[in-house]
Amino acid sequence: MWIWSVFFAFLFPEIFTFTRSLRMCLFKSPTKSSISDALIVVGFETMHIVGLGLLIFLVLPNLDVIKGAMLTNCVAQVPGILGLLSRHSRESHRALKMVFDIGAVLCQVTGFIIWPLNETWNGNYILWTIPVAVLLTSCGWWENYVDRRAPVGFVKRLGKVKERLKKSRYFVYSFTPLVKIFAFFVTMLFCLWLNGAPVMHIFTHFFSGYQSHGINITQVEHAGTIRTDQHFLKDTIEVRSENTIPIYATLIQIIGVYLAYIFGKFACKICIQGFSFAFPVMLSVPVTVVVLITACGLRSENPCWMKGYLPDYLYFECPNAADDFLADFISNQVSVHIPFT
Repeated sequence: MWIWSVFFAFLFPEIFTFTRSLRMCLFKSPTKSSISDALIVVGFETMHIVGLGLLIFLVLPNLDVIKGAMLTNCVAQVPGILGLLSRHSRESHRALKMVFDIGAVLCQVTGFIIWPLNETWNGNYILWTIPVAVLLTSCGWWENYVDRRAPVGFVKRLGKVKERLKKSRYFVYSFTPLVKIFAFFVTMLFCLWLNGAPVMHIFTHFFSGYQSHGINITQVEHAGTIRTDQHFLKDTIEVRSENTIPIYATLIQIIGVYLAYIFGKFACKICIQGFSFAFPVMLSVPVTVVVLITACGLRSENPCWMKGYLPDYLYFECPNAADDFLADFISNQVSVHIPFT
């Protein structure tokens, strides 16, 4: 049910883009693009979707929630490189901007190199898919970072494609969302197969997955203290799942995406995108990480925190931490320990 919920949440904006582009093609006369331009757009979008699928279904399930949120700071590798190669001689402060571009690229490299290295020593080899997933995901924002005045040949050609897309975008995106949906669906099935899950179950158990079913949990009772390492483990008990939770989560995601699109578009239309679009986007990951660290810290001190607001069997996958959650997370979870012999 959660796999289908993710798929439906992804499906909504693509259907929205498809119907809008198709309407413009039917009732207006957008310029048709060349086959080469369409293939370039479809190629970049497909790589982005394949990377997104690997990230969602293969990488993030093997990371705790804080590392997963921090990893989303590293999905601008391809735009960073394209932005660096697009700096031309007529641009002001070119050298300084190139230094910052190089620094941004190097900072992102640490995210998908250090954590796979760290997790590999723990025997979790599947996380070596992080570099592939992150690099492919970052292909989705190529258009914002290319310039037709770039000194590098292929970047200049991409910049010219970007200029032509201003007139032919609706035509190209009248079929590109369908390719993206197909690519995401195939990637989803591939990741399930790679994880050893029975792929056909998501089809044969579609309706039963959204029905209430039994979940085995271990009951925890504290021994008169809030410390999480002093408790008694009771016998395993069965609770019933709440079948509406995945539906609510999907609706929250869809509504959030739509509101972000509406307000972001409005900010750009009235030319306040610097403060009202770029700045909130820049703050989104740090604020999310702070909120998650706080939530995991409260959970480590009191496992009953949020009881009554979330089902007992649902919570974030938090890092394993000692008494001082924040200090332990910084010293052990975010650092890399490589054994030397």
